[in-house]
Amino acid sequence: MNSKFRWEILLYVGLTLAVIVSFVFSYLIWANPARVGVTQENTVSKKEGKLTANSDKVLTDIYQPVNVIENISESEAYQISSSKVDLVEAIQKNLANRDFTLKSRQSYPSVQAYQKILGKSQMLLLTYASPVTVKQALAWLGSKTNRYEKQMVNRILIPRDNSRELYLLNDQDQVVYHYQTLKKSRPHLSQLLTDKDITKTLVSLHPLGDKWVSIYPQGIEVAQYSYLTERQASGLYVNKLLGSITNITTKEQDGQNLYTDGQNRRLKIVKKTGQVTYSNYNTKEKNLSFDFSNLAKMSFREMLDLGLGVDDLRYAGYQKNSITYRTYITTYPLLGADNIGSLNFRYRKNGQEKMEFSLLSLQVPIPAANDAVTLPPTQEALDQVVKLGYKVNDIQVGYNSRENTSASQVVDLTPTYFFLVDNKWQSYQALTQSE
Repeated sequence: MNSKFRWEILLYVGLTLAVIVSFVFSYLIWANPARVGVTQENTVSKKEGKLTANSDKVLTDIYQPVNVIENISESEAYQISSSKVDLVEAIQKNLANRDFTLKSRQSYPSVQAYQKILGKSQMLLLTYASPVTVKQALAWLGSKTNRYEKQMVNRILIPRDNSRELYLLNDQDQVVYHYQTLKKSRPHLSQLLTDKDITKTLVSLHPLGDKWVSIYPQGIEVAQYSYLTERQASGLYVNKLLGSITNITTKEQDGQNLYTDGQNRRLKIVKKTGQVTYSNYNTKEKNLSFDFSNLAKMSFREMLDLGLGVDDLRYAGYQKNSITYRTYITTYPLLGADNIGSLNFRYRKNGQEKMEFSLLSLQVPIPAANDAVTLPPTQEALDQVVKLGYKVNDIQVGYNSRENTSASQVVDLTPTYFFLVDNKWQSYQALTQSE
């Protein structure tokens, strides 16, 4: 039996199971709608209540580190991941509610000195996709602070064998905040690292502009995935974002559906890709403060109001007036040009607002047709892109998504290098025209 035939059988079985699950759930709703409705309502109310009472606690659901590096020595480090264990969550539980207090704050003016801190031996280094505040990093661990709470940090550095200490690191200013707790130590994190399912990849951190990026000197092997997708009906968001359908003007143009309320709100949906762009030129919010904490709370509220799934979303980027979230598969984000799994919010002081997301969402993982992909050494890929004349401001491994050729409701996720060029993530294949 050839591999293509096996894949078609697996795909058929996966789709059949997904349909069966869908029918079972639909029956449960039909048989007992009150029970399902109450459960759903309570869940939303609980989240919204937590948001009002303690925003930091809610935001930690998606404002958390996205990968883990184990430092063996200053010259040897490995990125670690697991398809069965959420390492970030496991580390969080080990350090949670320890009441860490600030011991010192220190600047490291030279690149070499800061690099030594990043590579401290027998440490675990947890990295955020983009900087967060000191307050939020500590809130993720169940601790509070009243000093430097609005300062930004990129990483959490913790000893493998001592849960009484941690360090928060700011890559841009090369500043380190050292925290301690007097609470009794918990079981060593080193026990977690003995799990046989953990994958380790040689990695080193190097400066690139004002960022420190992961360089894989021997390349990196990353799994491929296929997912059954769901496409939400356009009308759902037309009603939620524009209100009463009687006041809405609809127009079709260049493969796009355009909706306006005749006043200040506009919704554009690309029919082929499901990409949504919502613009409000006169919100009730005026003279907004665009500090990180404010944007985080505002955007999170909007996600809840729209009913957008947040389970696999992670905070992925922040600029002056915008904030971005992405879907992560294990430790890698979806960065494809179709923007599946991506949410972006932009605000202006005059009350204008812009929101971008996709009608498509990943639902059920199904067996992938191909084996894992081995990417070349990072420096080799970077050199080729730079040689073509591109100015690269950042680099990371991520997933490209493409519609499966055998099933239109399935997307294939293929890993590759992505480069930040002209403030836009572009794949290695797109930049080198090797697709």
